[in-house]
Amino acid sequence: MTDFIVKNMDHITSADLVDMAIVSTLVYLVLIWFKQTRAAFILVGILIFGAVYLLARRYELYMTILIFRGFFAVLLVALVIIFQEELRHFFERIAIWGFTYRKVPSSAFPLIEILMRTLSECSVKRVGTLVVLQGRDPLDRHLKGGFDLDGQVSEALLHSIFDPHSMGHDGAVIIHNNRVEKFACYLPLSQNFAKTRLSGTRHAAALGLTERTDALCLVVSEESGRISVAEEGKLRVMEGVGRLAPVLEGFFRERYPSGRTQLWNILVARNLREKAAAVAIAFVLWLAFGPRTELVVREFQTPIAYKNLDTNLFIVDPKPQTAVVTFSGYERSFALFDPKELLIALDLANVSEGTQTIPVLDENVTYPDSFKVDDINPPVIKLKIDRLKPISVRVEPEVRGTLPPGFKVDTVRVNPPKVDIFSPSNEDVSDLVFRTEAIDIEGLTQSQTFKTRLVVPPGMKHINGKFPDIEATVTILPTATE
Repeated sequence: MTDFIVKNMDHITSADLVDMAIVSTLVYLVLIWFKQTRAAFILVGILIFGAVYLLARRYELYMTILIFRGFFAVLLVALVIIFQEELRHFFERIAIWGFTYRKVPSSAFPLIEILMRTLSECSVKRVGTLVVLQGRDPLDRHLKGGFDLDGQVSEALLHSIFDPHSMGHDGAVIIHNNRVEKFACYLPLSQNFAKTRLSGTRHAAALGLTERTDALCLVVSEESGRISVAEEGKLRVMEGVGRLAPVLEGFFRERYPSGRTQLWNILVARNLREKAAAVAIAFVLWLAFGPRTELVVREFQTPIAYKNLDTNLFIVDPKPQTAVVTFSGYERSFALFDPKELLIALDLANVSEGTQTIPVLDENVTYPDSFKVDDINPPVIKLKIDRLKPISVRVEPEVRGTLPPGFKVDTVRVNPPKVDIFSPSNEDVSDLVFRTEAIDIEGLTQSQTFKTRLVVPPGMKHINGKFPDIEATVTILPTATE
């Protein structure tokens, strides 16, 4: 096994390193998501099945691979259904990741003093209190009811809101950027009855919101006066109001880190175990799917495109439409490759009239950089080039339909009456006529001008590159009466 790893390490390229870095990031995000959703047992099960699947691929266990492919598809659908709320939160986090950098606001620490004094007084008086400090995550979709306020945080304001005689005292106060944005809001209740069975509704609401967002909730029980803190789906009882200070300071430093601290936390310090696991998993996946140690050879029927041929020349059919190109490359490069990307482009800018032999070179082939052209069959293309001569072709109208009794068609004139085209010099076109698309005169009683188009035989080219529209004027006259 060690020899296998060392052997493949010699074949790591810069593209492999970028590939593993991206996969490591994705795996890390998934690990953090499982950690926050308290679904680690599911992750362990997935990792076990994944390890069995990798071993099955390594030893080419056909039936096991077949069964596991179907299993993973069903598992993915099941996870989406079971964890749809958590997945929504996960993608919200990704959407705001990197756009929420802010320094600790200068008024954060005065806010801490205001909150500590307010909660201390509410605790003494046993006034039920629920304060939400918003983090980086948006809260709007989790809130119900409430009133917009957008007021500066102060002790007087908070005491007036939580006054038992106030209409909004039962709801939560939302504080963001040191302002009371809303009050009397209702929060989602936690479904973790083991943690909330001995607590009240405020505690269940605080726990429920922190299970879904990175907010911090402060709760004062109106029965016991105890102060509790809910964060990251955990509920803690504070032994005294003095214990609140480090909690609040830690919250603000976590949500509003300095630039250097934020970079260190993102790259190293925060969730170090998960980051190491993500890198290890990405490396194992690369060993299972990615090493470029064996070259394979494949043949592809590749279409041929002819370009830059002089407008006075044409290729006499039949002309080769495809050639067989043999490529060598790594197996995984072929697995990610779409044969529709292949093309042979032959430049005919310098050819002249007569039989021409065009070599097909590697540079004429469009193919991925990870491939190497080993052979092209045929190596040369023989083409017969003929010259086109300009001629004028008469235009005749195609008329259908009948007129009512008492009327007749006098004349049908077309404009232009002739069109100039290029024709192969070796073809007799003396009797060539272009007819128009059918002109319907059914039921006409007066003269009328129609716009129509030519029906052009294949291979004909107009001198100016595009055939004109045709105007056909049908003159209707009454028949003579006796």
